[in-house]
Parts: sequence; C-alpha cells; structure tokens
Amino acid sequence: MVVQLQKVLKASRPVPVIKAKEVTKVVRCPFQRRMPKRGFISPNRVEYKVFNLGQLDFLIEKYDITEFTPDVLYINGLISLLTL
Repeated sequence: MVVQLQKVLKASRPVPVIKAKEVTKVVRCPFQRRMPKRGFISPNRVEYKVFNLGQLDFLIEKYDITEFTPDVLYINGLISLLTL
C-alpha cells in the first residue's frame, strides 16, 4: 500500500515549466551538419585552364595560333565549352 501511495504522489507532482525569460540561447544545427556531405559545388565558382609558356610555344607551332582568345582555344579543342 505504501509503495502504491508513493507512486501516486510521484505522478501527481507538477512538471517544471521553463519560462521564456530563462531560455537565452537559441540552439542551431552546426554548420558542418547543415552542409551536404558530398557533392556540394558552389554556383559561383570559376574554373581556370592553365597554359604554361612552353605549352604556348608548342600550340603556336602546332595550330598556327596568332591570338589566344577563348573562341580560338575552343575551336582547336584546347578548352571545353563549360570553361567559356
């Protein structure tokens, strides 16, 4: 009987209430958990194609290039359409 009375008394206690003034910190998900694990590509990224001076001399002789513009490099297959 005493055990049952203790259970009833325990269950009838009021649940503590957290007031709005007591909550001061807003909990946010950490940045590394908000970002996708794989495959995130910035929409504002810029890809560069690197040509060394030695490569430029070789390209001038092979393709008879007089000026280096993106259009001329694309026509000769030196850069892809995505890099234009």
